[in-house]
Amino acid sequence: MKFINIKTTKFMKLKLPTSCRDTDKKFINKFSDFILYQYNEYIDELKLFTKKKAPFLVGFNGSVASGKSYMADSCYTRLKECGFSVVILSTDNFIYPNRELLKKRLMHRKGFPESYNISKLMTVLEKLKEGKAVSIPVYDQAISDISDKKHKIKANTDIIIIEGINILDPYPHPNDALISDYLNYSIYIDAPEEYIKKWFYERLKRKKTQWKKQGIRKKLTRKNGRQFRKWAMDIWKNVNKLNLDEYILPFKERANLIIYKNKDHKIKEIAVKI
Repeated sequence: MKFINIKTTKFMKLKLPTSCRDTDKKFINKFSDFILYQYNEYIDELKLFTKKKAPFLVGFNGSVASGKSYMADSCYTRLKECGFSVVILSTDNFIYPNRELLKKRLMHRKGFPESYNISKLMTVLEKLKEGKAVSIPVYDQAISDISDKKHKIKANTDIIIIEGINILDPYPHPNDALISDYLNYSIYIDAPEEYIKKWFYERLKRKKTQWKKQGIRKKLTRKNGRQFRKWAMDIWKNVNKLNLDEYILPFKERANLIIYKNKDHKIKEIAVKI
């Protein structure tokens, strides 16, 4: 694949034909305007062929702890402020419930592609593209399981932001379809593994503090610093690193755009597929 690399400073100077409000010096606002530009291009093309409305699906891919959720949330906020109907759909919501993972003997593979109910996700994406309303499961990080709650996505939503670690997976799923087949635009968040591993551990430490306040996950909150770090690094080595090396990083160039981050989560440059 061929990409053009653009420094953040140059990207910030882009003259975009559409912007819902004045763009300040924040990268995320400029980037959200870039997503809006892609959305408008999609809508203009759609109008050439049909009067029907179909949502624009934009995907954020990358490793665990790479900052996908932050980018997705920030774009969501900006686009909502611009008056568009926007929702975030996390692929975490389609992980099999723990009881099913145990039944399928996949608990040790939680987070890997086979632990996701891809058929259900595909059905949801198909209905969304048809402009229909859907109800989806909700993954609760506090209990590390699918909760009893349901999240409803209204019919004919303008923009749907999909974030997850497996959305660029090129291997066919039910009916020989790919998750990426449904995406109108895709973004990969990239950073050196040493940075991502550090961010992952820092995130778990923040969660440990929250767990203590909530009085949950006591087996983990009782661990001292050394024990907790060993537990976290074992997860990184046996789950997140394997996932990154085998199912995520090899497919980053299937994205339309790659965001490169430095150790402080700052965007140093982007690469655009041509």
